[in-house]
Amino acid sequence: MKKRVISLILAVCLLAALFCGCQKSNVAAESRNGVARVLVMFYCDIYIVDPDTMESALYLEDYNLGYSLGTGFGVGHVGKPTEYFVTNRHVVDDNDIEDSVVGKDPDYGLPLVADKPTIKVYILKDDYAFDSTTGLDTSRVVPCDIIYQAPSDKPDLAILQAAEEVEGRVALPLQAENEEVESGDTVYALGYPGTTDQPTMDIATGNQQFAGSVEKVTITNGIVSLINTIKDEDATVRIIQHTAQVNHGNSGGPLLDEHGAVVGVNTFIYGQNISTGDTMTNGSIKIEYVRDLLDEYKIYWEPLHTTNFLLIGLIVLAVLAAAGVAVYILVLRPRQAPAVVPAPQPSPYQPSYQPSPAPVTPSAAPPAHIPGDSGYRIQGITGSFAGRRFAIAGQLRIGRDPNRNDLVYPDVPGVSGVHCAVMVNNGQVILVDLGSSYGTFVDGKRLAANAPMVLKEGQRFCLGNDTQVFEIAKKAGM
Repeated sequence: MKKRVISLILAVCLLAALFCGCQKSNVAAESRNGVARVLVMFYCDIYIVDPDTMESALYLEDYNLGYSLGTGFGVGHVGKPTEYFVTNRHVVDDNDIEDSVVGKDPDYGLPLVADKPTIKVYILKDDYAFDSTTGLDTSRVVPCDIIYQAPSDKPDLAILQAAEEVEGRVALPLQAENEEVESGDTVYALGYPGTTDQPTMDIATGNQQFAGSVEKVTITNGIVSLINTIKDEDATVRIIQHTAQVNHGNSGGPLLDEHGAVVGVNTFIYGQNISTGDTMTNGSIKIEYVRDLLDEYKIYWEPLHTTNFLLIGLIVLAVLAAAGVAVYILVLRPRQAPAVVPAPQPSPYQPSYQPSPAPVTPSAAPPAHIPGDSGYRIQGITGSFAGRRFAIAGQLRIGRDPNRNDLVYPDVPGVSGVHCAVMVNNGQVILVDLGSSYGTFVDGKRLAANAPMVLKEGQRFCLGNDTQVFEIAKKAGM
């Protein structure tokens, strides 16, 4: 029996140790279902123009001028289907087609001029949605609206809203605001470069299919070379230079860190110089610009929530060790027979009377206990909850999302969907920022995300800025 119990404990400990050491996954491959192929079709009216009189007449209506392809990635609740996608501005740009000469009238040789094009944007569901001969299969695409397209003095970004959640496409986590990649860090570039479509090219007919499935998302890896600042048109933009290869068609795709968080938007290929031997440089716009845009347009996004498997494993081992000690004490340790104590013998000199027992004064009843009430409160000082007090029972989560918070904010600038949490542990009040965009502050200092801080009675903290301030207080009478 003893050997069996000891063997069982050792086996479970071994499994826990293996659990700690083997929890590693291919984050890049698992992130492919957050990437989508973006198709942009250009339509316009064609006019025939008399160069002498400058009179014009409609020649062709809703003529397809062509198309372009790029990449986008989903944002929203991580791992859940989404309708919002981030890409580059130049992916959905009209390329200045307006008022350009596109040919000549075959009958009279008069110039044909294209009017300002109409842009239609789609996300391809699979590899059969679009090919160069049969065109677009509308049953295999999801149309999108462009809800943001950057001007030339802003970073090259665009945000799309699909008409519905795209089947098989989910939101990816973004890098938290207080985190950064550094030179030497591993990164992965995901997308649909034009080379993905090359195997489908029919040399005889020129027909080509264009990839759109999750399985056709390409992955290249490399390291961060430099965090740099460049001039792009009228914008000055901070970028990540890296060695993960990107090609035409990768534009708008995500650059991931080794944990699977999106750290940049793949945008640039530049710097190749044959005469000097300089190779091509790959550049991705830093994700900070995307976070700011999503906040501005009130589009929900989430940072990466990592699981510390090592810590979990150590906790499991500690519990198992405690269980082993308990088993040894209760089951395995040899027991001694209890000592026999002789019964007391009556004294021959007993008094003729027995003293009355002393009166017992009942003690005061203990104070009533409210389940879950720690005795601490947060007092609203300024902002939406000024003058109101809230009990800290368990964990009090604060933010805008009514589905994930205990204290729900109205639509207030600077307060994230899930902003921070306050809790009491062993009599101490603990404040944790939950990866908010604009930060949680104590004494003017911003807290690191997911790093607990102990607060004292009377100490204050604020959400985003000093217009939303709370103070730690105790329950009245304590």
